Amino acid sequence: MPLRDYAAISLVVAGVGALLALVYLARGAILLVAFGLFLALGVEPMIRALIRRGVRRRAACAVVPVVAVAVIVAVLLLFVVPAVHQLGAFAAEVPERLNVLADRLHLHDSPLTDASQQNEIAAGLRAAATIAISSFAAVADLFGQVVGAVTAGVTMLALLVYFSLAMPRILAAAGRLLGTPERTALLEQVVTKVGGYVSGQALLSACAGVVSLLFFLLIGAPHPAMLALAVAILDAIPQVGALLSAILSTAMVLTEDNIWLAVATVGYFCVYQFIENYLLAPHIFARAIALTPATAFVATLVGISVAGLLGAIVALPVTAAAKVVVQHWLWGRGVAMERPGTQTE
Repeated sequence: MPLRDYAAISLVVAGVGALLALVYLARGAILLVAFGLFLALGVEPMIRALIRRGVRRRAACAVVPVVAVAVIVAVLLLFVVPAVHQLGAFAAEVPERLNVLADRLHLHDSPLTDASQQNEIAAGLRAAATIAISSFAAVADLFGQVVGAVTAGVTMLALLVYFSLAMPRILAAAGRLLGTPERTALLEQVVTKVGGYVSGQALLSACAGVVSLLFFLLIGAPHPAMLALAVAILDAIPQVGALLSAILSTAMVLTEDNIWLAVATVGYFCVYQFIENYLLAPHIFARAIALTPATAFVATLVGISVAGLLGAIVALPVTAAAKVVVQHWLWGRGVAMERPGTQTE
């Protein structure tokens, strides 16, 4: 082989290595861009609905960040700020509540009654709630984290607007790369599925958080805003999120003197999950997600192992989109199955 071929191979290997190093160094920015594109695909059905009602795309794209900011402010005022204060109060109550919980469950010799572990949990909660900041370094570090979070949020909103404005051109360019009308229609199915899941799951999580907050306030549960925020976040995790939120809420209520509050909490979660799973979710998701329970469970586990909570949230729409692509590929190879896009629920 000529020497120039060795040189070309070496340059290609060095170029690939440099590209991988650049991707690793810019992984934070790439993650923001990818999540911004995911959110843009998620709100695309809502933007198209506004366009069908006579709203221009620029105006529809301007509505999205305004609504997003309004929702974020409402969540901060109604959930996050009270939850932080309640988390600080709960940190001071940890030893007492863990002792009561161990007594309720007859676990007197368990780690729940270990004073050292109780103090570690309380210290962690105090740090999470940022109750006591005793030095300038801690203040600077906290300020840096807040600025970083705000910057990331503003960047996400900007990327959401940019991608939403450019979505027709992005889809048109992707359609030209795909080459055939059938593949372009396949891309539209993928966008529809991702958008339907994102908007539907956001609505379900908001509904779960608000209804749970009203229930916790009604029964006088301890730290209702903190519990409702946890329920809303966990509800976005498929398969296991509802069970985790029920266990967490019941364990918290068990630390109260009235055992019937815990019974009422279990009953509430059973009734609400029945309503969500059989009445709300089928109508909200419609045909956005058509996965078997086993597929959804495996996809959730893989998402958690790859990217934690964010991976669990995006696992189902990604899997549903991949299912559409695989079905189209199998149908194109002559496998006996219905043509993609013609299935009925």
